[in-house]
Amino acid sequence: MTVLWTVDKLRERGGNQQRWLSLPGSRVVVNPFNFKKAGTTSPSSYSNRSTMPMNIGYLAPHISESEIGFEFGDMIMIHTDAHRSPQRIEGCVLHVSDRARWTMSEYDVPGHGTALFGVSGITITVNSDARDYWQYLTTEIEVDLDQTPMLNVVVPECLSAWSIKVAPLEAESAREDIELITENSNSGVFNANIAEATGWGGRKRFKLRLYAYGFGKSITFEKLEIAGVLNPYADAIRYETEWAPHELAFQAVYRNHMTLEGRDYFYNTNTVCRSLTCTQEASGADIILGGRYTGQLTYEPSLAMLVVEDRRYAFAIRLLGEHVEGMVYYANYCDYLSGARALEEPPQYGYWQMRIKPVRSSGEGIHLLVSFPGPLETVESLVRDLSAISLRESVDERLEEKRQQNERFWNGFLEKIPSPSLFSLDHVPTKGVTPDQAEEQYYKAWIFLASNVLDVSPEAGYPYPQLCCGKPSLWGSGAHEAPYSAAWESLFAIQLYAYIDPDVAWEAFKGLMSLVDPTGMLGGESLPSRKAQTAMILYELTGDIYSLRTVYPSIRSYLRWRVDNPRWILGSINNPNSKDSEFVVSALIDISYFIRMAELLGRQDEIPIWQETYAELLQNYKAWFWDSPGGFPHQYYDTATEARNPGWTSWVLTGVYLPSLETPYAESLINRFLGEFDPNKPFGGLAYPKHPDINFDIYGLIQLGFLEEARQLVEVCIRDVTMSGFFAEQYDVEDKPHPTGVRPSIFGCAQLIECLLMKNGYRLENGKPYRMNLFHEQAPLVENL
Repeated sequence: MTVLWTVDKLRERGGNQQRWLSLPGSRVVVNPFNFKKAGTTSPSSYSNRSTMPMNIGYLAPHISESEIGFEFGDMIMIHTDAHRSPQRIEGCVLHVSDRARWTMSEYDVPGHGTALFGVSGITITVNSDARDYWQYLTTEIEVDLDQTPMLNVVVPECLSAWSIKVAPLEAESAREDIELITENSNSGVFNANIAEATGWGGRKRFKLRLYAYGFGKSITFEKLEIAGVLNPYADAIRYETEWAPHELAFQAVYRNHMTLEGRDYFYNTNTVCRSLTCTQEASGADIILGGRYTGQLTYEPSLAMLVVEDRRYAFAIRLLGEHVEGMVYYANYCDYLSGARALEEPPQYGYWQMRIKPVRSSGEGIHLLVSFPGPLETVESLVRDLSAISLRESVDERLEEKRQQNERFWNGFLEKIPSPSLFSLDHVPTKGVTPDQAEEQYYKAWIFLASNVLDVSPEAGYPYPQLCCGKPSLWGSGAHEAPYSAAWESLFAIQLYAYIDPDVAWEAFKGLMSLVDPTGMLGGESLPSRKAQTAMILYELTGDIYSLRTVYPSIRSYLRWRVDNPRWILGSINNPNSKDSEFVVSALIDISYFIRMAELLGRQDEIPIWQETYAELLQNYKAWFWDSPGGFPHQYYDTATEARNPGWTSWVLTGVYLPSLETPYAESLINRFLGEFDPNKPFGGLAYPKHPDINFDIYGLIQLGFLEEARQLVEVCIRDVTMSGFFAEQYDVEDKPHPTGVRPSIFGCAQLIECLLMKNGYRLENGKPYRMNLFHEQAPLVENL
């Protein structure tokens, strides 16, 4: 009997913990990990700070041009009074109207961009025909970084991307730039600590650079200034955080000995609650709550509720059951930390701040609700629902019931999922990964999968749910109507989620297929095909012949288009001469599934046509990617230049899963694999180990009789996804399995789930799981399958 897993057993602490939190269907994710700007940071280092911020991601129905969900960092922060009164220190205000103080793109092509200087700010435009997709302005600044290290800036509206960097005065190229604010697509008020980012101190003269990105795009920078704060409001001197599927718990200790404990959890599908308790007060010190916002803010004192509206989104924050000692607003973070230059009316971009007497929370907690609209929900209905929360009965008890409701939901979910019993690594070095660790990560993978369900988007004319590429990553490069669905990752999510809720899985798949246009193209990022396979898996699991018939025409149109366009397409990346073996192999395998669909649906007249299409594409596959039978296998081929490129072994190896591939070609693929594969290295040393490719690689190795190598490849995936502690699109393979690409992503999640089920004797690629004996298992090893 498999041990029953609960959310308490999945709790994580320490620096490598996950930080995201969401619910199936929710448009909201706590602590998003914006992969486009996160760099090499971990979720903890990206989200956690001594201000104990609540960071929110919002997957709005209409996505911005940056193809990323909305990120609201520092939505709620916590400070307390310092021993001495804070004081704002002026540094310098940058001269945004003086053209003579700025230089355009001195290391690149200055003529490929323009700058407009005005009293309120600077607008940088990248020409549509520029050589590079960026342009920048440089000025020189001299300030005392011990006293005034903080840069404040407002970006009023962002339709592309921007960043801010500094460099030593003697820098000779842009390679010496140091990022203050990484490339991002957000608008609003921002700050950066120059001293912390650079390690510089004292009086320093240096270069400051404002970057704009995007061909034909413009970015405006306003209110640029450098300042500092002496004795700022105090943030925590020591804090701890904890992740669990249903809550994010934390504790913070302040220099004045005040101690706070708190939890973030979902109040309902699109509302998050932060509950605080003051376990140790500090004499005369208030709890200072506040946050950053962008938009038109209104405040209702009688409800202690603020509402922020922007043309792209809206949200509301309500404090429950506490008396607010005045609400004030600030234009930037230095003002916020010093209490200086307070504003009675909220600016368009700024900070709100309120004070709470901790003595009031000695019996009852402090609770803040952050709420975003759900499907077809208006700002008015959002405000009405928050206003209707009664304070007559115990708020603490009611909110505790909400938290426990989430706990019961996830515990019930964990009871439903397939439960393997074999987690040991017997064919590769364990690198310290234990069976218990692999098992724990397996159950977290299913939690992550379910958290990626997104409700319908009728506002975008899309009445279907989505299985997101990776909700916390904020990835949004899918079709316009369903931007958070990747036509690769989301298909694996749909296949696996069918074991939990086949109705939602079918609806999500039908939604994607409804977006195939008359030419056969599916909007958004064009990725290798798994469409027919997904349809057949859903059919085999449900027996729903009606739904199979419904998606058949779209899959047929798509495969016709895919055969003619076997390459990656994203935005301006679209070379019609490019052929990619990864796309060709996926199309061939998907055609095989489609022929099975045609047989089931009685379309016998179409089968010979698709058999002929398969044979022709197979011949092209061999001609495009080999110089000669048995020669070196390549990934890329250009029909115009006839140039070949080797690409990546794990992607090229997928061809071994083609049963009709002749021996010389199959042997050349195996030889390339054997020359690179090393189980001692992360993912066997196979660069960019994406799950769809490794998935086909394993099946192909089994098919050709390379059983020990298949076992090893299965186990290195289990080992290294577990070791990374992160579900990512792909991973570094040089030293440790560091996550890269889109992250968090369904790929790492699906990779661990499918490899552990294979370890326990089951394959999933045909729909109903079927037994195999790769690891000489004793049946049955999986419950709930």
